[in-house]
Amino acid sequence: MHSDPPFPAQQPTPPQNTAAQNAQLCTISGTVLSANTGEPLKKARIFLSLKADEDADSNKAGLSATTDAAGHFSIDRIPPGSYNLDARRTDYLPGRYGQDQPDKPGGTLTLAPGQKIMDLQFRLHRMGIIAGRITDEDGDPVRNVNVDALLHTTIKGKLKIETTGRATTNDVGEYRIFDLEPGRYSIRANSAESPHFTNAGLQDNTSDYLPTYYSGTTDSARASTLEVKSGDEISGLDFVLAPKGSARAFKIHGQVLISIAEPSEQSVVVMALRRENREVSVEDRKEARADSKTGDFEIQGLVPGEYVLDALFFAADKIRTASQIVDVVNADVEGVSLVLTRGINIAGRVVFEGKSAPHDSNVKVWLDPVEADTGIFTSGGREAEVQTDGSFVLKEVGDASYSIHMHSKCGVCYIKSAKANGVDVLEQGLQVVSGAAPSSFVIVYSSRYRRRERRSYR
Repeated sequence: MHSDPPFPAQQPTPPQNTAAQNAQLCTISGTVLSANTGEPLKKARIFLSLKADEDADSNKAGLSATTDAAGHFSIDRIPPGSYNLDARRTDYLPGRYGQDQPDKPGGTLTLAPGQKIMDLQFRLHRMGIIAGRITDEDGDPVRNVNVDALLHTTIKGKLKIETTGRATTNDVGEYRIFDLEPGRYSIRANSAESPHFTNAGLQDNTSDYLPTYYSGTTDSARASTLEVKSGDEISGLDFVLAPKGSARAFKIHGQVLISIAEPSEQSVVVMALRRENREVSVEDRKEARADSKTGDFEIQGLVPGEYVLDALFFAADKIRTASQIVDVVNADVEGVSLVLTRGINIAGRVVFEGKSAPHDSNVKVWLDPVEADTGIFTSGGREAEVQTDGSFVLKEVGDASYSIHMHSKCGVCYIKSAKANGVDVLEQGLQVVSGAAPSSFVIVYSSRYRRRERRSYR
């Protein structure tokens, strides 16, 4: 759901109402139409607000208007300046001035003293709806089941799957998910998180079923996907929940090897999590404790799919981790080895570019684990202070994929480039696999052209 941001009272009066000041004020007007039908949209809200980085000390309030039956709006008595202009309406994607597509950035509306613009036009795209019915193996409706719409996107060449809509089935097993932006979706039905009792005191047995994807599989990799376009209302997406026991469960057996001279009380937990970039579902996670002497572990009850296997070693105040991708097809997986080490030291160098870039102290580099590739139980980021000669060492970095960040007192500096063994770290991330560190890691930290690049979007 999209909610309108709060705005102050509409159209404040200038502090001094003089003829000269009134002549400086501006007026805008226009129409809001449906991009799907071309019809005017009534009750659309128009918001005009100063650019956040301009006139920061001004007390000028944001202005707003509501369209009439003809989709028309008008705002007057606007002080000259640079503004964001947005249009919003229930059931539609928001639109911004200068935006030709919903997923593209908008522009800035710049008003000269006394200017009048009377032909503005917004074309808003209606959001999509999907609906269907969930039944059990006997064809009876299943109520109180959470049904998620999972949006599939590709970011920097990697698949990202996230929940963008949810509904709960009613008494006849029907669900309806609305306010979906255009894109490709899969649908997942989850059992209720806790037992639900009817007015008659009978418990719904939704916990007897596995998380099931449209159209009827428990394996996310084999789930059907559908394209939702602007204005689509897709119904009839019916499917049957898979009862527990209907899908054969498999196991992963292996051993955790600890090559760390840590004192006493070794405690190792191994977790298997479906390799999907989304919030963690209890139903998708299985775990086991490794034998304290042999390191053997066995995780049971796994439906087919691709998993991230995480071993966590708790010793004193430290957590060590090791990760591995395991594909469970149609058989048990044997002989998996997870090696826990202290991690590796990664040495690198920062090249400072521009007069404003700091060359002395208080410059830090740190790594953040990328959850989509390594599971959720990583040992956290690693941080290093950059020396005066630009060198740094990130210590005890475990196996994972990391994003790179920097911090300093320079307000305009940014990471212009970062490469490890010739690979673009900003684009691909820093990969640490089986304790292998990049032999060449160079970051260019620059203050040049930053302001010019920012203003090129205005």
